[in-house]
Amino acid sequence: MADKKGRVNEIIKRNLSEIIIYDIKNELTRYCSINGVFTTKDYSYCKVYVSHIDPSKNENLVNFLNKRKGEIRTMLSKKLDIYKTPALIFVTDTNIENINRIDKLVHDAQNSKMYTLKDYQNDQKKKLKNTYSSLLKEIKRSSKKTDSKDDIINYHLSDKVLDKLVSEYEFLDTDEIEKEKAIELNKLYFAISLKKLKDLASQVSFITFNAASLLNKKVVDYISSYFILSNIQDDNTTLMSLTISTSLIKRLRYDLLLNYVSKLNMDRLLNLIDDNKEKVIYEKEIKIIEELYKIDKNKVISYLSDVTLNEKFYKDIIKKLSSLKESKERDKKILLSLID
Repeated sequence: MADKKGRVNEIIKRNLSEIIIYDIKNELTRYCSINGVFTTKDYSYCKVYVSHIDPSKNENLVNFLNKRKGEIRTMLSKKLDIYKTPALIFVTDTNIENINRIDKLVHDAQNSKMYTLKDYQNDQKKKLKNTYSSLLKEIKRSSKKTDSKDDIINYHLSDKVLDKLVSEYEFLDTDEIEKEKAIELNKLYFAISLKKLKDLASQVSFITFNAASLLNKKVVDYISSYFILSNIQDDNTTLMSLTISTSLIKRLRYDLLLNYVSKLNMDRLLNLIDDNKEKVIYEKEIKIIEELYKIDKNKVISYLSDVTLNEKFYKDIIKKLSSLKESKERDKKILLSLID
């Protein structure tokens, strides 16, 4: 019985997340997270624990959802295959941090491999090696110099070498890194810092707080592989906070969304395309549209025929899709007709 109730709670939680975040068109719900769902034994009532990415808006969010709980229940009933849709009660989740911490401890305990004496000895060696001066020596030894000046700013490393250094210097105190001195150091600062964090929410908070230190889009594109992702349904609310920061941070969000490209996620991803006027942001959006186009051309063409985007962004999308080998002559004509 407990297992059945747990499955029902999970089904309700999943469907409520879709309804509240995607179907209810409101700025408050766009940044909402469904943290817990608990139904009564007879399935008459369901308490839903919610939170907003901005804690100061939690009260407004709960009030808004409770005013529309009848409408939300009706929408939920159409998605559920159970005999009774419970009445909904929305409350603020004040214990989300504790819940997440406990869940993480349980998850780590269940999924981590046994820490052996050999692991300990290897970590001790890394800690002894992890000095900033030794990192600089490694950079100079491994780099391809672009000129004769003996300055770290003129040394360049491949992503493969950078990944190796991130692994070898995971215990380095990142506060020592002169992150604004060179692109390579900037990449290493953010990658090592992200690797030390154990969940997506912590990583997003870190990157948002340090947004001003990101040097350029090359750094953003490199560090995206160090984020801990699971699935778009669970991660999207966390990633939404990357829409309210700098252009580079917004670019990072779309770079991360590329990890979720699939036929199953097509509608959701297309709905997340915003009308950005800065190329540094929308070139990643174009990449998402391009990958979705390779999966279902008709779906993307239909989307482009209905969507409203700024002229430069729109033309760049059409130009990119028309140049793909997947575009036959008929597809090219349809695409080009959209900008005539």
